[in-house]
Amino acid sequence: MEWANEIVKRANDHLRQKAIAETELSVNYLESELKKTSVVEVQQAIFKVMESQIKSKMMANVQEQFAFIVIDPAALMNENAYIRPKRQLITVLGLLVGVMMGTLIAFIRSTILKHRAFA
Repeated sequence: MEWANEIVKRANDHLRQKAIAETELSVNYLESELKKTSVVEVQQAIFKVMESQIKSKMMANVQEQFAFIVIDPAALMNENAYIRPKRQLITVLGLLVGVMMGTLIAFIRSTILKHRAFA
C-alpha cells in the first residue's frame, strides 16, 4: 500500500513544481509588460494580476499536499485475514428478493388480466 501513498506524493510534487514554473513565467511576462506601459491604470491591473500569481506561487511552495489532499493514507488492514463473500447471506437475500419480485409480478399480471376482462 505504500506505493499508493508514493504515487500521490509524486503527483503532488510534480503538480507543485509545474505550478511554480508556470507562475514564474507569468510573473516574468507581467514584469516585462509592466516595463512597456506608462499608463497608471494598466500598471495597477498588472500589479493585481502579479499579486495573485505570487500568492499562487507561495501556496505551491508552502503546501505539501498541493493538488491532492490525503484524508486517510493507504494501509493494510490485516495481511492474514482472508476476505470472502458471505454465501449464506447472498442466498437468503436472493431468495427473499426472488419471492418478492415473483409476488409483485403475479399481482400486477392478475390486475392487468382483470382490467382486460372488464374492458
